[in-house]
Amino acid sequence: MSKGKFSDIKIEGARTNNLKNIDVKIPISKITCIYGPSGSGKTSLAFGTLVDESKRRYLNSLPNDIKFLWNIPPSADVDKIEPVLPVWALAQINPVVGSRPVVSDLIGATELLTRHYTLNGDFYCAECGGEIVKKSFEDFVNNWSRNLDDKEVIHFFIKKDAYKNLTPTGTPARSCKGKKSKIEDFNDDHAFWEVTRCRKKNISSALSRLEDFVGNSKIVFLIKVNGSQKNTEYEDSGSFCGDCSTPIFNSDFSSDKFNPLVATGACDECDGFGQTLDYDLTKIVKNETLTLDEGAIPLLTYKQFAHLMDDFKKDLKKKKINPELKFEKMSKAKWSILEKGGDNFCGLEEIYNYFERKKYKRSIRILSRRLKTERTCETCLGTRLRINKLSVYLSDLELSDALSSKINQIEATLKESSTDKDLSFKKLSFILETAKELGLGGVSLNRKVKTLSSGEYQRLLLVKILAQEGTGMLFVFDEPSRGLSIKEQGILYKKFEKLKAQGNTVAFVDHSRFLQSRSDYLIKMGLGAGSHGGDVVSVEKNKRKKITPAPKIVIPKLKSKSYVEFSEAKILDLFIKNIKVPLGNISWVIGDSGSGKSLFFKQLFYNHIELKHSGVKNFDLPYDFKRFHTTNVISKISYFDPELRTASSRSTVGTFLGFSELVRKHFSKLPVSEKLGLEPGCFSPNSDLGKCMTCEGRGILEIDMQFLENLTIKCEDCNGTKLKNDISTISDGTFTVDQSYNLPLKEVFETYKLTPKFAKLLEYTKLLNLSHLSLSRTLKSLSGGERLRLQFLKNLNLKATGEILIFDNLSIGLSGQELDGISSILKELKRMKNTVIIIDSNHYFSKIADNLIDFNDL
Repeated sequence: MSKGKFSDIKIEGARTNNLKNIDVKIPISKITCIYGPSGSGKTSLAFGTLVDESKRRYLNSLPNDIKFLWNIPPSADVDKIEPVLPVWALAQINPVVGSRPVVSDLIGATELLTRHYTLNGDFYCAECGGEIVKKSFEDFVNNWSRNLDDKEVIHFFIKKDAYKNLTPTGTPARSCKGKKSKIEDFNDDHAFWEVTRCRKKNISSALSRLEDFVGNSKIVFLIKVNGSQKNTEYEDSGSFCGDCSTPIFNSDFSSDKFNPLVATGACDECDGFGQTLDYDLTKIVKNETLTLDEGAIPLLTYKQFAHLMDDFKKDLKKKKINPELKFEKMSKAKWSILEKGGDNFCGLEEIYNYFERKKYKRSIRILSRRLKTERTCETCLGTRLRINKLSVYLSDLELSDALSSKINQIEATLKESSTDKDLSFKKLSFILETAKELGLGGVSLNRKVKTLSSGEYQRLLLVKILAQEGTGMLFVFDEPSRGLSIKEQGILYKKFEKLKAQGNTVAFVDHSRFLQSRSDYLIKMGLGAGSHGGDVVSVEKNKRKKITPAPKIVIPKLKSKSYVEFSEAKILDLFIKNIKVPLGNISWVIGDSGSGKSLFFKQLFYNHIELKHSGVKNFDLPYDFKRFHTTNVISKISYFDPELRTASSRSTVGTFLGFSELVRKHFSKLPVSEKLGLEPGCFSPNSDLGKCMTCEGRGILEIDMQFLENLTIKCEDCNGTKLKNDISTISDGTFTVDQSYNLPLKEVFETYKLTPKFAKLLEYTKLLNLSHLSLSRTLKSLSGGERLRLQFLKNLNLKATGEILIFDNLSIGLSGQELDGISSILKELKRMKNTVIIIDSNHYFSKIADNLIDFNDL
């Protein structure tokens, strides 16, 4: 669609989720910010309507054999969208769970970097470091045979097909099966046929006889010394190490040989993953402070391995080790028995072999994986590269080191080797420079994508998009300011302006006052959340008022006698000389994106204290420190991740928070239910006792239209209630079962006698503006802010005391109103003598923080 024909994207009759048949226009080739309270319909408009409909139409335009591989979203509940632009959607999640992709793959830098190195780098012998030189066949043979005795016999072979082409008549006297095979009398089946032979002293005459063969680039010479294992190869137009004469063929210079994404360049040991999965004794011996009977080795308590426990104890006794002792109190001989086995116990190595034999069973694969840890591959040292004959350098930096460098380091190094005509470098330089500007300079190129935060993942995708330089597209972002300082948000907005300058349309959902103030247009959704939202409150052209700079954060340094301290802590590339966290207070952690805030508190601080407390290691990243000290006994430590990874298509608000169980028990205790013999499971759409058997408790039916898009309709048998008709209509005098699942929480539980736990939970749903949700609302249909607050409530111990609670990116998708509710709960947790650590760049938390930890100053 041309720009002249349409000035706006017209959306008419949008009813996705809680949208109330709204009409709205999004200006084309402009930057539009959609904002409003959490749950007001922002995400439903931007992603549920615009993105899903564009994606659906694009996928339906593909051939059926390609569509089969994709999950096509359902048709958006909207009357009209015109025009439907090609869309790039960057949601606030990191969907990658695999171990293969790394940062350089995600931004397209891997192939560009390897190509730049192989085109512009200097090659050296990987074996001895010698310089690679060109040599004639005569020079090569003379150099290779210089240390041979004059009486040694040298045989020259070429491949069978080449011999037949160049010598049509006659057969040789000798041949050999392969490169390392011995020389035999001629055999027609052998791969290499002899051309000539000579003694070392007569080598010049032999070379003259080979002149007809030399110069043909298809000829590969195999040169052997009779009666010894000494042999070599020569390919015409090849190169050689000037020091050790290792032959280097033209194919050895190919960029594919240095590309870990290609089979010829990937490490043979780890298959290009950069890591190997190895059994970890710390995961097998879970807690050394326990005895064997108490579960020090959970593996030996499982039903299929329980019989081995007695065998292990017998072998311990033979070594005069008391099996009743705590595992850590036993002598070191226990490890040998555990791993290698003894007279009775088979040993872990035999159990590992059993796992390998039975890995076709899913349960065995899951169990085996839980006992393994990802470790850096010892062959490629994490570079993912195969060991080649050559190593390639550019500005004194070897390729494998470049692929492991941080973005800001490699970007600075490569500038020294650039040329004006080097197009691959220009694109690579743009990618690296853009990533650095977006606060990603501290990220290593070989960092696994699955370890990135959602904000980092979204910005790296933006880097990739900007490098494509497309036009006429729609870009939709969800909370792009996540984890960014005001300075970094300013740089981010400049990138939005570049997309706009290329003729693209940008729409984003965000609560950042800074980004709102810079946008061309503002669309406000509201007025409230859920049924109170879903309307377009206003659409206005931004007047671009100058935003008042946020005041400098001044939080007096808190001096506390109770604290947790780490000294000289190191994890990955992060080094912290000293960090002190006061106990019983609220600490606010800030710092630029990529400064290591989440990395330290999740992978080191939380992991080590949890390991000390419960003996459980939750994360695999290795870390180190010189000193760890705590003044108080820590009863428990918890880490709250905003990512909701446990949701399935059947997960609802009720099942997630546990309220659905209350409804089931409530209705099962009614007189009518007791007369009919109805159990709590009869009121669940997930149980065979109560779910509608026609739609399997989904409330909808999906009709396969073969080559057309699948059709989704409401189940006629249960009328969308998901339950059997005779069950969904049972009433307690106030609401039916169906109404209890579909009305707002605050209405359903007004007449229930709740336990203190659920009464407090219901109170918190009102405080966090979640009481408008129904029990049957699926988690996947919630906005990002609603999901975050539900996750917050789900994992919150309402009776916690003396614990350390770490909250990461707590303000994502939340307006000031929702943050007020969360702050009230955090203050209550502090009052109960818990330690609260908030990792967030939102200045709102300066209002409640007792202590400031700035990672820019560490």
